[in-house]
Amino acid sequence: MEHFLRIAFSTICILAIQPAYAGNSLREKRIADVLEKHIVVGEVKWLEAKGEPFLTIFTETERNSKQGVIILHGMGGHPNWTQVIYPLRTQLTEFGWSTLSIQTPLLASSAGYADYLDIVTEISPRIEAAIQFYKSMGVEDIFVVGHSLGATMAMYYFSTLTKKTELRGLITISLSGQKRDNFEPLKLLEKVQSPMLDLYGGFDLPRVKNTLRARKLAATRGENTGYQQSEIPEADHFYRGTEAAMVKKIRGWMRSILKNMGRTP
Repeated sequence: MEHFLRIAFSTICILAIQPAYAGNSLREKRIADVLEKHIVVGEVKWLEAKGEPFLTIFTETERNSKQGVIILHGMGGHPNWTQVIYPLRTQLTEFGWSTLSIQTPLLASSAGYADYLDIVTEISPRIEAAIQFYKSMGVEDIFVVGHSLGATMAMYYFSTLTKKTELRGLITISLSGQKRDNFEPLKLLEKVQSPMLDLYGGFDLPRVKNTLRARKLAATRGENTGYQQSEIPEADHFYRGTEAAMVKKIRGWMRSILKNMGRTP
């Protein structure tokens, strides 16, 4: 039943024609109203960023673990998005990782990729609220994973941090390195000092695949020795049919990072 609702809801979000408006609390509320009624795996948790509530879905692992992942969806999506997000937030828990999938800031349904780049900076208070949520539960090893626009937002946040951050690492899924107007993702990547897995699909979008070398060079310029690129050969931008491989790659990388830090995965 939940699988059907996820598919139907994703389709509605893509096809619905809504009036454009600045600020997007109304659109977020509409999504939240649907999610609160239909979430079966995990539970809705409301957090607060700059005095404003935003919805997250917390899925706790049944293992005795102090490891958590913060998940950021793609453009115009939501924390239970059928592709990429739902597999991540539900399957990682089977391997000892709790997940907190957060609603990222939204624009009107008519907004495009370039429009969303203007609000990338708005993600920071939400990630910080998610970190505090985990810390209040005693979670010690926190990673952040983002898909598509969510990857760009996560990278922006990490570009503002230092090596002393309490976060263990960043996973970007299908990250674009393409410059748009005044937005230069490669400049941000140069500033990321944390371990980073740059995951992409063999059949990914041009803006992802055509900037692979440029992203690697940006990490080199930034002297980030913890940067790693990895391909899932059969995957497209939404990892349809390759979800298990995606989850396996990500959890394996996180495990290796913790081992290298002397942590017990």
